[in-house]
Amino acid sequence: MESQRGLLFEVKSFDPDILNGRYKDRILLSLILGPIETSLRQRIYDGARSKPDIFVGSSTTMGSQYATIFARELLAAPAAKNMTDEEKVSALTREWHNFVSVELPRLTRAVEEIAS
Repeated sequence: MESQRGLLFEVKSFDPDILNGRYKDRILLSLILGPIETSLRQRIYDGARSKPDIFVGSSTTMGSQYATIFARELLAAPAAKNMTDEEKVSALTREWHNFVSVELPRLTRAVEEIAS
């Protein structure tokens, strides 16, 4: 179902059965640029690509409808491999709080600057 929003955060949890266990417990947070007015979409994408220190993990090409302009792991599969469930929750909570307090305000300011 399409959200009809130009920017959308997405949290992915990878199914280890589908991926032969390769990404077990990996949690990825992404900021997705979706289908919006073409010139605004291009301006946001170009602006994000020009600020790699803020828009970490952005895709190198803009798809016809969607492009990832920010991505970071909240839980890495290799680290999670040796963690208990409680340790995974603690790590996820710590990374989420770091994202909300540090990265999200930087992303918000940068997107507002690019879009204005």
